[in-house]
Amino acid sequence: MIRPRWASAIAVAFLLTLAHSASAGQAFNIDFGDVQEVPADSYGAASGQTGVWNDVLLGATALVDTSGAATATSVTVVAAAGDGTYPGSATSDSERLLYDNFYVGGGDTWTVDFDGLADGSYLVLLYAPSNTVVPSGDMLVGGAPLDSIPGAADGILSKGTSYTRVIVQVSGGTLAISGSGTTFSGLAGLQLVPREVAINIDFGVAEGAPSDAYGAAAGMPGHWNEVGLGLTPVLSTAGTAAGVSVYVAANDDTGTLGPATTDNELLLFDNFYRTNGGTWTVDVNDLAPGMYRIYLYAPSNASVPSGALLVGGIAVASLPGDTAGDLIEGTSYAVVDVMVMTGKLPITGSGPSFSGLAGLQIDPLPEPSGDGPLAAATVLLLALTHVRRRTERRSRAA
Repeated sequence: MIRPRWASAIAVAFLLTLAHSASAGQAFNIDFGDVQEVPADSYGAASGQTGVWNDVLLGATALVDTSGAATATSVTVVAAAGDGTYPGSATSDSERLLYDNFYVGGGDTWTVDFDGLADGSYLVLLYAPSNTVVPSGDMLVGGAPLDSIPGAADGILSKGTSYTRVIVQVSGGTLAISGSGTTFSGLAGLQLVPREVAINIDFGVAEGAPSDAYGAAAGMPGHWNEVGLGLTPVLSTAGTAAGVSVYVAANDDTGTLGPATTDNELLLFDNFYRTNGGTWTVDVNDLAPGMYRIYLYAPSNASVPSGALLVGGIAVASLPGDTAGDLIEGTSYAVVDVMVMTGKLPITGSGPSFSGLAGLQIDPLPEPSGDGPLAAATVLLLALTHVRRRTERRSRAA
């Protein structure tokens, strides 16, 4: 049996030799059909991914990314017609997306084939025509089966009705999507959201979020998401759609030691909390599979420690928090490396009285090069045994 401290040493040595084996993905917004105008650049649809929308007809189309820059990626659509439309002139962005489409007849198959994509993990969102006579049909997305969605006649975005989503891994630059049904079938739109992203989260709504220049203990500057209770879609540190959402279950999200004036205080002085020894939960949804370094921040309020933590099944001792608002490992924050396998990272905390969390950083780790049994075994070793604790690290000031 490998002792934990030796496993940790092996893992650290291995991590120092790692390099990314896949390039970052590309972001694309696509509006199918040639009847309505494309949505505005400010429209993010169900993913929140704003930017330029490609107007894609039948045949091959060279794509621009969401910034409007030309790419080496193209998409080829094969269908019976690209002029499907319902119910009439579009006036909103969701209607511009959903009111026109391509389609095929009953029993026929439509195809959408991407070529020249950057390899990596993607969240794919597929939008059904608003014409309910033309559902999407049962689909295959990169080999993954998806049930048909019927479309929403009112042109409103509704998961499972007007759109569905799936995570796929692109390798070799190609992605094949197809659909068919017993009656008409087709698509109104599609989004590709790259999945390898770093995320900063500031829990609690009593104070503002830290500035983009602030990297906290991870040294990871960029956009900070202010997250309260319930479900919140989050942006990456680049300020772009991450395709990731965070669900928080607790008693309250207005805990504060404010007023906060520095970035450290903006992160640590407000928080969510659970009372009476209950358990709070944070579910990070739709993460790309892989290894992540997770930074967890306790409230500065000494009455609200983090509570004993479980991070992706890994136990982490309760953090008491630092009332001065300083970053001190083991007091105001903890670090743990976890493997995400299914796209969901569950985090829980509980204590004898109050407990809660002030912040969270999610930093994707480099992937091992190679795909043989040794690489797979090493990743498993990292996931099971490597909990990174740096007890002597100096605190950082804002």
